[in-house]
Amino acid sequence: MNDALLAESDSPVAAADGPGGESLANHRSSRQSALGWEERISRRFRNLSTRGAARWRTMPERPRTLIMTVLYALVGAGGAILFLKLTHFFYAKGLPVMAGKGIWTFAWQSFLLLGGSSLAVGLLLHFVCPEAAGSGVPQIKVAYWKHFGVLSWRPAWVKLVAGVISLSGGSSLGREGPSVFAGSAAASALAGTLGETRARRRGATASGAAAALAAAFNTPLAGITFVLEEIIGDMNSRYLGPCIVAAVTGAFAVYACIGRQPSFVLPEVAGVGWYVLALTLLVAVAAAGVGVGLQRGTMWLRRRVRERSRLPVWLRPVVGGLTTWVLGVAAFIVVGRLGVFSLGYDDLSDAMQRGMVWQVAAVLLIAKLGATIASYAWGGCGGIFAPTLFLGAMTGFLCGGVMNLVSGWTGWGGGVLGQHEMIVLASVGMSACFGATVRAPMTAMLMIFEMTHRFEMIPALMIGTVASQAVARLMTGKMNFYEEVLIQDGYHPDEVDPPRDLHSWQQQSVQIVMNTRPVMVEDRSPECLRGFMVEHRYKTFPVVADGRYVGVVRRSAMVEALRTASEVPIEHATICSGAETIQTAAARMVRESSDVSVWVDVKTGAVKGIVTLHDLFRAQNRAAVS
Repeated sequence: MNDALLAESDSPVAAADGPGGESLANHRSSRQSALGWEERISRRFRNLSTRGAARWRTMPERPRTLIMTVLYALVGAGGAILFLKLTHFFYAKGLPVMAGKGIWTFAWQSFLLLGGSSLAVGLLLHFVCPEAAGSGVPQIKVAYWKHFGVLSWRPAWVKLVAGVISLSGGSSLGREGPSVFAGSAAASALAGTLGETRARRRGATASGAAAALAAAFNTPLAGITFVLEEIIGDMNSRYLGPCIVAAVTGAFAVYACIGRQPSFVLPEVAGVGWYVLALTLLVAVAAAGVGVGLQRGTMWLRRRVRERSRLPVWLRPVVGGLTTWVLGVAAFIVVGRLGVFSLGYDDLSDAMQRGMVWQVAAVLLIAKLGATIASYAWGGCGGIFAPTLFLGAMTGFLCGGVMNLVSGWTGWGGGVLGQHEMIVLASVGMSACFGATVRAPMTAMLMIFEMTHRFEMIPALMIGTVASQAVARLMTGKMNFYEEVLIQDGYHPDEVDPPRDLHSWQQQSVQIVMNTRPVMVEDRSPECLRGFMVEHRYKTFPVVADGRYVGVVRRSAMVEALRTASEVPIEHATICSGAETIQTAAARMVRESSDVSVWVDVKTGAVKGIVTLHDLFRAQNRAAVS
């Protein structure tokens, strides 16, 4: 009987159905039912994920890179499109509605809106994610060059939320900088989620930025050139291919969600006269001057706010918001337009289609310039793309109106410049003001062309671009808006714009690779030396007496002195200056057979820094990897 039961229970078909028993198949079925549908779906998902990850790891490098670039672009473009949609939706529910209720109602309601939104932005940035303040482009440059493009999810969503609140509330800033930052940060975070190492995240950062700008402005070519010119700083970068793929993907995304229409719909401008090209030079110089004024004014006020303001950091954006309110309400009372608030694209689009009298353009230009300077300098969240385009267009209309006025006074006949000529001058002003502020000439020219879809304006844009770059370099040197922001934040220019070859790297200041906070030996007693070596693991230490440099001691000599109870021998090291180049300091170290060089102040004898051959080798290797 037992043998029969054993034989039946071992059968692959079924077990014995004795009294109180059940088949093995029914037992398995009951167990699966007991697991629940959630557990079964979870198991299947885990199995699919495991098999998918295994296949992903075995996929060849090139197709995997292409797929990941498309994913980065979709995330970056999606963030930019979401930002655009939310900003337009909430802004339309605020200031335009308030403006239709009368001056006094508009004044007090807009006061509450600007003050409340600015306060919300300040609290969000200060207590949740301080690195999400500003435009976002400088932060991308720092992440790209100093941290291999590593960004996390938190700055992405905080920048998006704070930007929507800020611009919907009326702060005079732009949405393109936050869009680029959010897209770039989201792409970098996605790369980390997909298993990319920290050293391989730069491609994701660049791709996300290119896709986000392409989607924000509907300008794929400008998205490519901006990343190469401004963030990477090299038009021959190996990330050119991924940037092209990302920008095209971003363009497809915005075509699907919004449409293929340009940012500004312009009338036909093909019939403008040759003299307009001559006048574009004057307009470009004026618009570039406005861009330089924006940069200088913002940097000056931003520095004073940081050095002298006693307000809490989270409260400072309110000052910028209320300054915008004062200027915006004043401009609304005078000319009846809302262009000072937020992006100003409604007034800009209307002006680009139907023109604008020069008196109105002058009022909006002055008010918008002051509002933008205050909003950015006091710590608001937003970019400078939209303000520079608005200011440049108003400069073009102002210059065109003044030219017509002068021509009437001189007897040449009033109204030499018609609506079409005015629109061309306004477009040149947009390109020139943006180019002078950002110093990205190819982006400045291509962006206006793509935003208007007017091929016939390219010659005028080229003239304006060249003139604006010359004026900007003459008036402010080589530093653009973003680089000056980084310098104020404590970054050295070479940290975010490294040299492209060995010779350029060697011509940098030795301070770049130097430890400017060296650990120094002041007490050479055995007790102090023993604790000193436990606390610090360096191999060489400068020795000072009464604050003046004496020499250096080696860790090995300190160990030997403690073992033999003798005095620590002091050695002489190479002396250098902070003004020397890396090449000069390294050559002196080699010539004097020294592996350490100390920067000593000539007047006081104080030690200001120390650099070793190991520091030089490490910095050179890091530059080569970058």
